Amino acid sequence: MNVVESAERHDSMIENFNRCLGCMKTIGDASVCPKCGYIKGSPVASPHLPPGTILTERYLLGKVSSSNGEGAVYISFDTKIETAVDIKEYAPETLCERAFRSSELRVLPGCEPKYKALMYDFIELYRQLAHMRTLQNIQKVFHVFEQNNTVYVVMEHISGVTLKQYISDRMGELTVPDALRLFEPVFPVLSTLHRADIIHRGISPDTILVTKNEEIKLCGFAISPVRASGSELSPMLYRGYAAPEQYSPNSSHAPYTDVYSLAAVMYKTITGTMPPEATGR
Repeated sequence: MNVVESAERHDSMIENFNRCLGCMKTIGDASVCPKCGYIKGSPVASPHLPPGTILTERYLLGKVSSSNGEGAVYISFDTKIETAVDIKEYAPETLCERAFRSSELRVLPGCEPKYKALMYDFIELYRQLAHMRTLQNIQKVFHVFEQNNTVYVVMEHISGVTLKQYISDRMGELTVPDALRLFEPVFPVLSTLHRADIIHRGISPDTILVTKNEEIKLCGFAISPVRASGSELSPMLYRGYAAPEQYSPNSSHAPYTDVYSLAAVMYKTITGTMPPEATGR
């Protein structure tokens, strides 16, 4: 789909659903969202897709809510069931770029084998997580599909705050009983993921959400090169929470990687003190 076609579909979707492309709440004809402050027509950073892009004639993409070395997550709207969702696009910045005036990704010369190999890992990870969507305390994966020479993942959109914000709102720490009550449901979930050979590698106060009902949700899953120093992708490691083996390109990751990170998160939650970086211990 070219830029003109995308713009036409964008106008049609906005007219039909009157959604803010910053939060996907209904706003009518307002140019500035009264709920999130998003300004209609805000510029988008390359190589992200522009707000209003339509995928599979069903999903209306909004602004980018987060990004890392493997791609970006867009706040989106499922027009079939009329609900907000998150959509992750596989778009590793070191291996590809957005084709000019197009939604398609173009693989950089010489990067085709690595791009395809990591895309396969990306697909496998999120298909595995889709089979795990009955688990209550992880962000659910609904749909994995290919388009634009890449892969997209449709995920649950969770209303809540990061654990980082949740702790900050409570004077920077929780009591031991409150912390255990909050984290207790995560232990069996993490065990279930590990039995399925799924390692998170990015557990931190930024990748844990707390809902309005004070239910914890584990988010921020990613393929392994994003969570390892010296990989072919731009890594995103959470200082103080990443395990020692994540700083060594030749070290393997295992359930103990997540155990280290979760223990560090609980330490921060209970003491209010930032854990030391693994390389400095």
